Amino acid sequence: MLIKTKGGTLKTGLFSAEIINVAGEPCLLSVMTDITDKKRVERERDHHKEYTGFLYRFIPDALITYDLTGRITLANKKSTELTGYSETELVGMPVRQLYQDIDFNDIITKKSKGPLYRTECCMRRKDSSTVIVSKNLAQLLSIEQQHIGYIEVIKDISEIKEWQQKVFLTQRRLEDSNRTKDKFFSIISHDIKKPVEQRGWVCAPATRTNRQTGQGNHKRLCPNSLQNLFAKRGTVGKPA
Repeated sequence: MLIKTKGGTLKTGLFSAEIINVAGEPCLLSVMTDITDKKRVERERDHHKEYTGFLYRFIPDALITYDLTGRITLANKKSTELTGYSETELVGMPVRQLYQDIDFNDIITKKSKGPLYRTECCMRRKDSSTVIVSKNLAQLLSIEQQHIGYIEVIKDISEIKEWQQKVFLTQRRLEDSNRTKDKFFSIISHDIKKPVEQRGWVCAPATRTNRQTGQGNHKRLCPNSLQNLFAKRGTVGKPA
C-alpha cells in the first residue's frame, strides 16, 4: 500500500494487522514495513528483463547484479543454490548481507578503476554457514551506456581450497621426510669413513653357543651418532 509521509512523499509499505487483547479490550496491532526500495528494484528489474535475459542462458555460475545503492536487482538459479535464498528473497536484498569480509564502498571504489577478476572472499549463506568463493566484478551498463549498477559472476571454490590445503600439507611432509633422509645418509657417510673401532657400533660378540640357541645379544645396533638422531625424533631409546 502507498503511504504519504509528513513531507508529502509517497512510500510503499507492507502492512499487517492482528487483533489482540489489552486489559480485556480488543485492540488492533499493526506493523508496517517500508519496502519502497525493494519495489523500485523490482520495477527496474522488470524494465531491464529483456536486456539481461541472456545472462540466465549463458552463465553457468552464480550471477547477481545490483544497482548503485548496493541492492540486488537480479539473481539466476545458480545463485539461489549457492546462497540458499530464493530469487524473491535475493532481489532487493543489500549485497553486503552476503559477504562478511568485504566493504561495499571499497568494492565500488575498486570497480570504478576497472573490472576485478578472481577476487576471493567468504560468502555467508542463508543458514549462516560460509563458503569460499571466487568472483569477477564489473560495472553494469545499460543499452544507452549509462552506469546502472554492478555485475558479479561467482564460483564456489571451497573444495578447490580444501584440496590445495591437502596438497600443501603433503608437500610439507615430503620435504620433512627428504630432510630427514638426507641427514640420515649424511651421518652414515660420515661415520663409515672412520676406522672400525671409532664408528660407534654397539655389538655383542656372538659365540658358538648363542648362535646355535639364538640367545644372547648378537644383533648389530644403530651407530651411536644415529641413535642420537632417532632419540631426538622419539623413535627409539638408548642402545643396550
